[in-house]
Amino acid sequence: MKAVDYCVPWGRPSEDVIARKRERQSARLNKQRLNNIKSMIDCSAPAVPKHLANRQKKKQLAVDRQHVIDIENAKLVEKMARILRGQGPKVCGDAPFRLTGSKNEPIRRKELEKISNENRAIAARIRQQAPNYDHFKMADDYHVSTGYAKNISRTFKRDQRIENNRRYLMEKGIK
Repeated sequence: MKAVDYCVPWGRPSEDVIARKRERQSARLNKQRLNNIKSMIDCSAPAVPKHLANRQKKKQLAVDRQHVIDIENAKLVEKMARILRGQGPKVCGDAPFRLTGSKNEPIRRKELEKISNENRAIAARIRQQAPNYDHFKMADDYHVSTGYAKNISRTFKRDQRIENNRRYLMEKGIK
């Protein structure tokens, strides 16, 4: 089988057999190199920098948090010991003394009652007021306006023309 080079009208040059052998050899070597290729992607875990591996700030925060917890626990133990010795405040007893109100409380209460009475009176007047909207009249107006829209629409006019034409043909006896 002779390879033909269509770029040149008389075919390939005379060293045809040598050129084909060289091509086969280079193709075989290329295929062999492709088979021997190893993957170049590194799938191992990335190296962790020292400042991230130690996490000094996180350790310091944990130590500080534990120190605060220890202080609060010591205070709690001290309070419980005082209560057990009978020196601390009573666990349950009378509620602490509180003032019952201010000097202005009666005045504010009267003002609030006055405002509430005014609001009730306004609400009663609003409820007694006759409504301005008559839904029956609105429905009639809607019916009239849809009739107007129907009269000016193209389809209604077309239907009227068809109906008139049909009547005319019936009168003439054509249909």
